[in-house]
Amino acid sequence: MGVLLVTFRLQDRMKIYDELFSAIEDYPNARVSSTAYLIHTDESPSDVYNSLRPYISAPMDTLIILSVNWPWHGRGPNELVDWLLQRCR
Repeated sequence: MGVLLVTFRLQDRMKIYDELFSAIEDYPNARVSSTAYLIHTDESPSDVYNSLRPYISAPMDTLIILSVNWPWHGRGPNELVDWLLQRCR
């Protein structure tokens, strides 16, 4: 399994994005910020993008899926760093 960063910019003020957040949270995840999650999955970035794509508004929204590999460096809450250390080392 690998770790992917799911990051987004949601701009459609008329859309409710609950389904997007629910779909992201179906994966083992750690929330990084209000616009980014780490997920743990066997799926490729393309597969994850395709599964989340129906929940965003094109062309206004941005959705990017990036692979996270060791080594990485950063700082955050202990539970976030621990989550990442357990899955991406």
